[in-house]
Amino acid sequence: MPKMAELCLLGQNKQLHDIATPMIGDFVTANPGTAPVWGDLLAENTPTQPLTVPLFVAQGARDTLIRPTVTAAYVTKQERAGTTVTSHVYPDADHATVALTALDDLRKWMRQLPE
Repeated sequence: MPKMAELCLLGQNKQLHDIATPMIGDFVTANPGTAPVWGDLLAENTPTQPLTVPLFVAQGARDTLIRPTVTAAYVTKQERAGTTVTSHVYPDADHATVALTALDDLRKWMRQLPE
């Protein structure tokens, strides 16, 4: 994990996959939502308040790690709470490719933000 944390998803996908692929199926041995340490970390990192800044969300429709339905529910919750949300679903993107796929839209969105 420390080696993965040093890499960038936007330019070092192959290196990330080389490290992560051998861990598939063995890395998490319990349900993170109910495992003691994981459950606490998930709870600490789950937003509970509306955001006070605009939010950009990019979701790959082929993502099997973060399911599109989960992201859609989060977007809806944030919109109902008053957060200004710009959300894109990219039909051909998965978890590994969505960041690169969304980059042009993200740049356009950032240019439109008030200073």
